[in-house]
Amino acid sequence: LNQGHTVEFSPDGKRLLVGSSGFDAVFEFDTASGEVLWQWFAWDHGFDRSKLGHYVVRSAARSRKLAAMGHEVLLVDDPAKYEFGLPTRQKPAHLNSAHYDSDGRILVTLFHQGAGYVVERNTGEAREVICGLSNPHKLSRRRRGGYFISDTKGGKLIFLDEKCRPECEVALAGTPGVARSPQLLEFLQNATELREDLFACIDIHRSTLWLIDVKRRRYRGIKFPVEWSVHDVASLGGKDGRQIGSLVGTQFGKVAAFTRQLKIIHHFSVDGREVTGLALNSQGRDTRLVIHLSAQV
Repeated sequence: LNQGHTVEFSPDGKRLLVGSSGFDAVFEFDTASGEVLWQWFAWDHGFDRSKLGHYVVRSAARSRKLAAMGHEVLLVDDPAKYEFGLPTRQKPAHLNSAHYDSDGRILVTLFHQGAGYVVERNTGEAREVICGLSNPHKLSRRRRGGYFISDTKGGKLIFLDEKCRPECEVALAGTPGVARSPQLLEFLQNATELREDLFACIDIHRSTLWLIDVKRRRYRGIKFPVEWSVHDVASLGGKDGRQIGSLVGTQFGKVAAFTRQLKIIHHFSVDGREVTGLALNSQGRDTRLVIHLSAQV
């Protein structure tokens, strides 16, 4: 579950679908037992060659076969060797979302392929339904039918009909309020339909949560701190809101500093006490500089 990007409960609450970007995988869990009910690895279904040219596989036999053909191969047969999953640029797909379709199929977005896919649960076959996007996020079903997806570096929210044909789009590229480095360019991450025709869109480039009423053609922006790394938004009812205190973990993390050589991540307990500091190098690898702290922050 390294680099988990999305989670979604089934309508009956008995299953939990998780997109694991660290290993280009999707897992479905039984919420009562925690057992894995279904899993899908992009590497096993045709998405096993990275843009750097090497292959990433889970099978030792396939690794030997590709190596014999003269290819560079990365065999990932023990996930425990990769504490944070594979770095984004080394992964063939960088699967960053997994959601239920209405008929039991699974919707996924593959960052490097610039496309959204429908995965058949029984066969594992992935059918491309939209392509030509720039690092997309979150292909998901609309409440009234059809789909939507974020064209992330294009700065657009795209709406599709029931046959996944583009219908219309909301373009946020070029709006004011840029809060991050111009080199980042547009970065419209996950979008969520809060209620019919009302969408919440995360704009990392501007550190803004856009609320867009598609039907009324109105929108507003809500700024969040530039140091926040926001991935997704969920809509909670009153009952959920009352329970949220018991659902949060015992720690949260914050990226405190970043240079070209080093990234420092601090972990805190829920009472605000810093418990550890972790140092990563420019490739996102653990430098083994782990500092245990007890100072109040």
